[in-house]
Amino acid sequence: MVNNSDLANLNITIIGLGLMGGSMAKVLHSTVHRIVAVDSDRRSLEIALAQGVISEGTMDLKSGVANADVIVLATPVSLILDILHKLPHLRPGGCLIMDLGSTKAEITNAMSDLPDSFEAIGGHPMCGRERSGYGASSSNLFDGQTFILCRSQRTTQSAEELAVNIVRAIHARPLFLDALLHDEVVASTSHLPYLVAALLTSRVAEEALVDKQYWQISATGLRDVSRLAGSNPQMMLDILKSNKKPVLEQLKSLHTEMNELILALEKNDLGAISTWLQGAWQHHDSYLKYRWVEPGEILSDDRDE
Repeated sequence: MVNNSDLANLNITIIGLGLMGGSMAKVLHSTVHRIVAVDSDRRSLEIALAQGVISEGTMDLKSGVANADVIVLATPVSLILDILHKLPHLRPGGCLIMDLGSTKAEITNAMSDLPDSFEAIGGHPMCGRERSGYGASSSNLFDGQTFILCRSQRTTQSAEELAVNIVRAIHARPLFLDALLHDEVVASTSHLPYLVAALLTSRVAEEALVDKQYWQISATGLRDVSRLAGSNPQMMLDILKSNKKPVLEQLKSLHTEMNELILALEKNDLGAISTWLQGAWQHHDSYLKYRWVEPGEILSDDRDE
């Protein structure tokens, strides 16, 4: 089994050299012994090689994992699941498996089905961008960000220790979480925001089809709230498919709250609306305080009217 806390001796294979995998390679290449990248985009592999970010690039999955101590799965969820099913044949000797997928229950269940020769732990860095691909990757993407780790039945103490060391090496903050709880939480904090952004963008776009000035008569509010609509739609479809039930529950709750707001507006119940707005204002303060304000930094009460 993998028992190597010294990252300098590790051979890591990263499958998927996009935003997440590319960013990880850019941070780890000077820390680990060797990074092999597997990707279907030959040009990305060539660029990463020229930059010295990876030691080897290949489009062949079997050769890419042949000598890996650690395999990092940095692809869409459906492809992660497919690769996990193939790994016993591709890497019969076993190694440590980590992933960077956006949902965890299906993945950790598939990890638990791996043979005893494997150690495996689920991972999800809580960061990202609306752009994708190696060109969007950055060596500081993970800096100070929470990195969720979810145990599977193939998670050993040595696997946990090595995973934590890797997470810290990319300057992220490890947090262990149950896989089912993870999926419930990110349905609210990640997947629902994407759907709201997509709905808002589509709503305004319908108006802009009639009058293109709609796009011009907009400020940073629309830009900021709609940002996530620029995410890769195939990737998001994959996420929604693997986390359907929690996302549906969040959408139904949002629908109920929207209907309550509509009813309050129809009744001209300004008191109820004011209370609701004040609550949202306070919740936003709490969100900034507990997620984005650095220790010692003062959260300002100055707001744009």
